Amino acid sequence: MKDIASLFGSTDVPDILKLKWLTAHIEGGEGDVSRYQKVTQPDPDDRKPYSPDFKSSLGALEELPLEILHMILLELDVLSLRNSKATTSRATLLIQSLPQYNHILSYAHSLIALLQYGELTPYFSVSRIHSVLVSPSCTTCMQFGGYVFLSGLQRCCLRCGAEKLEFLPITQNDASNRYRVRPKDLEKLPKLNVLSEDPRNPYSQQTSTKVRYLISRGEASKSGRKAPKGKQRVHFRFPELYLAPLPFLDLIATTIDAGLRCLGCLKAFTLYGREYLDEHDLPLEIRRQYAQHNESLRGKGETRTSWLYWKKQLLYPEKEILPHFQECHGA
Repeated sequence: MKDIASLFGSTDVPDILKLKWLTAHIEGGEGDVSRYQKVTQPDPDDRKPYSPDFKSSLGALEELPLEILHMILLELDVLSLRNSKATTSRATLLIQSLPQYNHILSYAHSLIALLQYGELTPYFSVSRIHSVLVSPSCTTCMQFGGYVFLSGLQRCCLRCGAEKLEFLPITQNDASNRYRVRPKDLEKLPKLNVLSEDPRNPYSQQTSTKVRYLISRGEASKSGRKAPKGKQRVHFRFPELYLAPLPFLDLIATTIDAGLRCLGCLKAFTLYGREYLDEHDLPLEIRRQYAQHNESLRGKGETRTSWLYWKKQLLYPEKEILPHFQECHGA
């Protein structure tokens, strides 16, 4: 008979394991000692996240690897994931081991509150919220985006969120009439509840259900059977109603960046943003940059006041604010 210590690679073997090993040999054959070896010498690559002595269970999910369980949980919304923590202790530890969920709770808790406040929580999964959290750029202009369009959960900058057509929401009636969205498809679209008790909400005192919910124009276009022709109507010009600030989580540098505004651009708008000022009264550097900006618009000119106003609203990441400040004409 082989020495049990040599089989297990250790001289410190519990008596209960010795008894099980001897019983397996007496009953016939060499016996299977691999499952006992796992207990005395845990495999560092073992994917089981919990102790085998844990009393609670995940049921049939217990047989799945940790990676598969994480993939399943990432497709749930935040509210469902939070409710799942109340089922068993094993489920609580499993959800707590989800890095994406921990990132959202730590750095996007205000966004989660706004989504729940606007009745949008069931429409967006944890994986989608996390992908927006770790993406730094506006989806249209590719500059640093410090905001999120709530109805479509898209990262954007303040100017794109206030001016770009894809970030200007529409009502349910417009989605049905102009985009020909079927009622069954309309129920599946994310709808932002704007009839809240928020005093900043200009529609909080209205009782009409026609403007109760706002829908993403892009989502309506995907689900609709018809693209609207001609100039599209814009009903809502209140960015604070459908935009929410969201910092950027850099997973490589493990830093959080909410963006910084340039005080030099604010000073330039205060001094030179008035329309009645003659162009010759402006500094040469401002005139040059303004001319370059209008050339880049390809004939779609912009007033000097509007250009300076949106420059002061730009957010810069921390690693880019110093290079910009050195070249800023108002600094």
